[in-house]
Amino acid sequence: AQPYIRTRFIDVQVHVEPNLPIIDADRWQIVQAIVNILQNAADAMADVQRRVLSVTAGMHEAQMRILISDTGTGIAPENASRIFDAFFTTKGDRGTGLGLYIAKQVVDEHRGTISVETADERGARFAISLPV
Repeated sequence: AQPYIRTRFIDVQVHVEPNLPIIDADRWQIVQAIVNILQNAADAMADVQRRVLSVTAGMHEAQMRILISDTGTGIAPENASRIFDAFFTTKGDRGTGLGLYIAKQVVDEHRGTISVETADERGARFAISLPV
């Protein structure tokens, strides 16, 4: 995801709590889920002037929590309930509608949760929680 994000001139801020526990997870599947969210965030910031992507990892209520926030265009209220559905896309021919669907499937398979908060025109924040 780095080259994808770097070519879009996005300010990336990463904050990871020290001494996080190791979680029982398929590393590559979790990475793929996060990359899918990061790529969507980068796409959402294509038409905004201030492009900031924030990734935070830490413990919350005995679970590993990963927060991914962007300053993109946000998610329209009428789309919010469908973003994790297979083949749902707002990108037309530029999207498959599988990125967030796959992210949700991976998180579900790891007994975790994924949610999104959005403010139209003020970005989105995805929260992934995984058991430790």
